[in-house]
Amino acid sequence: MKPTSPIRPGRAAIWLRLFGALVIVSTLTLNLPPVEAQGSPPSLFVDAGQTFADAPQEAAVARARVVRVNVGLLYDADGNPLDQSRLPEIALDLFPDAGYTGVVTSLEQDQLATYWIGDLKEVDGYFYLVMTDDIFLAHIASPLGIYEVSWAGGDLYRIEQVDQSQFVDEASATQDDLPGEAPAGEQFEAEARSAALPEEQFGAEADPASRIDVMVVYTSAARAAAGSTKAMKARIALAIKQTNTSYIRSGVKTRLRLVHVEEAAYAETGNLASDLARLRKTTDAFLNDVHKLRNAYGADMVAMIVRNGGKECGRAAAVRAKAYTAFQVTVFRCMTSNYALTHQFGHLQGARDDMFVDKKLAPYAYGHGYVHLGKKPADRWRTIMGENNKCAKAGYNCTRLLYWSNPSKRHNGAAMGDRRSKNYMVLNATARTVANFRKQVIASDFNSTFNGSTAGWTAVAGTWTLFQKSQYRSAGVADGFASARHAGAYGDLTYEVKMRRTGTCPIVKCANYVTVRGAPNPLDPTGRWNKEYKFAYSNLGSYAVFLVDGPAVTTLQDWTDSSAVVQGGWNQLKVVAVGSSFKFYINGKLVWTGSDPTLRTGQVGFGFYREAGAGLLYVDWARLTTTATAEVDLGEAVEAGFRRPGGNDTGSP
Repeated sequence: MKPTSPIRPGRAAIWLRLFGALVIVSTLTLNLPPVEAQGSPPSLFVDAGQTFADAPQEAAVARARVVRVNVGLLYDADGNPLDQSRLPEIALDLFPDAGYTGVVTSLEQDQLATYWIGDLKEVDGYFYLVMTDDIFLAHIASPLGIYEVSWAGGDLYRIEQVDQSQFVDEASATQDDLPGEAPAGEQFEAEARSAALPEEQFGAEADPASRIDVMVVYTSAARAAAGSTKAMKARIALAIKQTNTSYIRSGVKTRLRLVHVEEAAYAETGNLASDLARLRKTTDAFLNDVHKLRNAYGADMVAMIVRNGGKECGRAAAVRAKAYTAFQVTVFRCMTSNYALTHQFGHLQGARDDMFVDKKLAPYAYGHGYVHLGKKPADRWRTIMGENNKCAKAGYNCTRLLYWSNPSKRHNGAAMGDRRSKNYMVLNATARTVANFRKQVIASDFNSTFNGSTAGWTAVAGTWTLFQKSQYRSAGVADGFASARHAGAYGDLTYEVKMRRTGTCPIVKCANYVTVRGAPNPLDPTGRWNKEYKFAYSNLGSYAVFLVDGPAVTTLQDWTDSSAVVQGGWNQLKVVAVGSSFKFYINGKLVWTGSDPTLRTGQVGFGFYREAGAGLLYVDWARLTTTATAEVDLGEAVEAGFRRPGGNDTGSP
């Protein structure tokens, strides 16, 4: 059967591992506006009977409790996520005096996670429920309160009511553009060459304004604050989804695409100005690998997540950045609860804070956030670039909402901007410039069924043709490799191919394989690619993994017997590659995990080796999803198999 949609992270049986496991609850309360409990469908949250009363309570946490999450409410019996037609409403019982009915408006799945997004019934607010791998997160917001659900270890989660008045976005609300360090030295020549062009010099090869590629790195301290690598990546996925949803709601036409996530080897200073300077510079002794990664993945903007920012939530290197100042630092605690990652990206894109704290009219006189005062708590709010200072002077606090200032949009009947507050126009005006801070490296996902078309695919060696309008086929090359590649480059990915090999190889059992992060040219005399990771199997019933780096062919995994191989039949090969870590599957069975830092990005393809005798390779389908937040557990159990000494990337012994 051919796939009809791209692969997704955190698939099918996730809920089986999480069913009945759920999140949050503690007993601390502050004098924040209560929300009346409402009648509702079955509750997503189940009290765990535990508290964090003895744990240090952060100033920004008004109260908290521990719960388990009834994830089974979100999936059907087959493990498929329920959309709004099958899950129209869900009860969000956060605290005894704070319960909402969530009206699900959309089920969304992308390369990062699965999301249930909706509005709060009878309250002008919204919610996000997120599943990625086996981690659940939630964000519930209205002018009456901000709540977040985070992983607390095991099957426990923590619900927190967030006091946004405790957050400070940056030490100076009238943040000036910081001096950037232009790339210097041979190591960064490529960076200098790819710096953004002036708008009048955009050519046909310029990236479109519709997509801005971003990279997020984080410190080990930030990962510890999240609880695990999976939890950190889930939080990043939520932050990117929040940002893109805010664009949609506010009339911003561009979208962020997360092209890479990685833990940075860096000890935080506790001072965001220092951390940002070290992140931005290319010639000091700190974080220089981040710039190499930025170039490798083609990231237009870069963010670093830290745990300790002193009294600040984040810092951006500039208001309307240049290519070499498109860096920001965000504190983990503020990342999604105060929309700090989104806020700091906004500065880099040219948006300023509200006029009460920042009266500068450059680069755009209309480029400020907006604050709305009101007699009732429900009418006290601010947009993403709005600060709390104006509200504090009036004697109360205003909740930050996930909207950019735009006077044509209304919240609870009130305009969300004025003539000085049109952040959405700024982001639209700068989108093309920012999108060209780096030329796109990572191509778009694909799902090739070969039903009448080979679009995107090109023969590298040998002749490849469409067979019966349903399969891609090659008769190979005598005593050589035949291969095909897909257009574009990829880095962090999940790549799957279904293939079948016919014919015999009397001397060796010939290799049939998929390639990731490859570069075909120059081919060697046998048709071998110049660079590639090669995941191969033979009809003998064994597999192997190789690194090809120029003339050197390194065996990463010897030819190893596997019961997963269907000898002479159809086999589905799957590769998950994230950073330097890899997982390899045959017909759904994990057979190998490993790590190698040599190749970061490149093309994908498939192929086979043939001796003089006849043989054919049939490819039924191939599909790829970029999965920047996928988790690769190198300690995960793999199938044991007998290793066969000898052989090489042409075939098993």
